Amino acid sequence: MADLIGVVARSRMPQEERRAEHAPRVPILDSIKRHPRRMLLAIGVAFGHNTLACIGSIFTVTSAEELGYDYTESLLLQVAGSIAFTVAVPLMARLSDRVGRKPVVILGILAYGAFFFACFPMVNGHVLTLATVAYVLVNVLMAAPQGCIPAFLGEQFPGSTRYSAISATYQTGAALGGGTAATAATALLLAFDGDPIGVGLYSGAAAVVLALCAWGLRETFKVPTAELGSATTADRGAKAAVDAMTGRGGSATVSPPGPSACHALGPAASTGPSRRSGAPPRLTYEQALVARAARQGRTVSSGTSRPSR
Repeated sequence: MADLIGVVARSRMPQEERRAEHAPRVPILDSIKRHPRRMLLAIGVAFGHNTLACIGSIFTVTSAEELGYDYTESLLLQVAGSIAFTVAVPLMARLSDRVGRKPVVILGILAYGAFFFACFPMVNGHVLTLATVAYVLVNVLMAAPQGCIPAFLGEQFPGSTRYSAISATYQTGAALGGGTAATAATALLLAFDGDPIGVGLYSGAAAVVLALCAWGLRETFKVPTAELGSATTADRGAKAAVDAMTGRGGSATVSPPGPSACHALGPAASTGPSRRSGAPPRLTYEQALVARAARQGRTVSSGTSRPSR
């Protein structure tokens, strides 16, 4: 069923133009060389997410029975939490498409980490209804990062290295965080003589790590697929200015602008000083205005003059 839903969802996605990209011989090494900061931040996001996910799913399974709930009650708590999680994940993903990945991930995970301090007292009350509410809220808050992080991390890297980069960063973070979370939480519970404050502090620390690392990554929910993983916004703006000046979408360093571009940009574009072959053209004030207007879909009259200071 999950495979069928995936096929239907993929078939309804808009098809964007494919562009040939240079594929490095060793994509993971290329990612480490070109994007070391993104790699480390992505590992931090995966570490925090898997730590909290494992505490919220694996640790709470056994803790309910240890707190005095029978097997049936513990199973009902897990079923209620799973249903809430299944419903909330696509809703959180949809929300991130509207308001951004970072707000949903950061606010959701901070609320998730903070709620752990209230979750255990609610469960310790041995009131099944109250415990069910606690499990539902835990899973709803856990769905906030879960619905965004797979896309959010993948969108940080260019298509030529995306699979290798996302696999390496996520699995490293999952091993460091998820592989030790349940054991660490149990050890903290024993160290604090059954007081869940240790688990709450551990969860809060993991939430802070995730939030800080997510904050350091680029917001991507409005970035076109073809531009994912590109260098910086400033670099794209500079390239767009040169492209607008030459009147075409290719590189501006291969040949000088044609007559139409020279007419639009003024006499300086055709009568300026000679340049070294391959050097990018220098923009006058009027040319910069035209290039900026072209990026914003506006027009600028040829009589525009430099403002007086």
